[in-house]
Order: sequence, then C-alpha cells, then structure tokens
Amino acid sequence: PYTTLFRSKALEEEARRMAEGKARGAVEDEAAREKAKQEAIRKAAEEEEATKKKAAAEDASRRKTIEEEARRKLEEEEAARRAAEEEEARRAAEEEAAKRKAEEEADRRKTAEEAAEEKAAKRKVVEEAAKRAAEEEAYKRKS
Repeated sequence: PYTTLFRSKALEEEARRMAEGKARGAVEDEAAREKAKQEAIRKAAEEEEATKKKAAAEDASRRKTIEEEARRKLEEEEAARRAAEEEEARRAAEEEAAKRKAEEEADRRKTAEEAAEEKAAKRKVVEEAAKRAAEEEAYKRKS
C-alpha cells in the first residue's frame, strides 16, 4: 500500500508540475511567439527600408546617368554649333576675299583701260599735231 500511495502522490505531483509547466510553457510560448512576431515585423520593416533605400539609390543613379547623358548631348550640340559658326565665318571670309580680289582685278582692268584710252588720246593728239604741222608745212609751201 505504501508503494501505491507513494506512486499516486508522485503521479499527482508530476501531473501538477506538468500542468503548471504547460501553463507556464503556454504563457512562455505565447511570449516567445509574440517576440518572434515582433522580430519578424522588425526584420520585414528593415528589409522594406533597405529595399526602399536600394530603389532610391538606383533612381538617383538613373537620374545621374540621364543628367550626364543630357549634359554630354548639350556639349556635343554646342560643339557642333560652334563648328558650324566657325565654318560659316570661314566661308564668309573666303567670299569676302574673293570679292575683294575680283574688285581689285576690275580696278586693274579699269586702270589698264583708262591708261590705254589716255595713251590713245595722246596718240590722237600727237597725230593731230603732226597732221596740223604737215598741213601748215603744205600751206607754207603753197604760199
């Protein structure tokens, strides 16, 4: 009987401890679950924040790339515009030089023509003077 009594008391004690343990374990399990849930929420928030930072960094990088491309394109357009202006200025200078050269050539021709006309006029004066002299000589002989 003593053994039976001891066993039943031991079983009761064990049952009571198990029940308390389960109750305590249930509370502890609930606290652990809540802690794990909070940890999961925190990790998810950290991951979301990291994802947002990564997306923001990618957006900033894309914007920087686009800005650099736009700046490079503007520089190329500016260089092309300057080259076109320089080419136009060079062409205008060449045209001006050709125009001056043509004017100078025209002036030389005009000067040459005037010189030829003046020479012809002098020759005519000399011829007329010679003709008058010859006429005077002929008149003197007749008289």
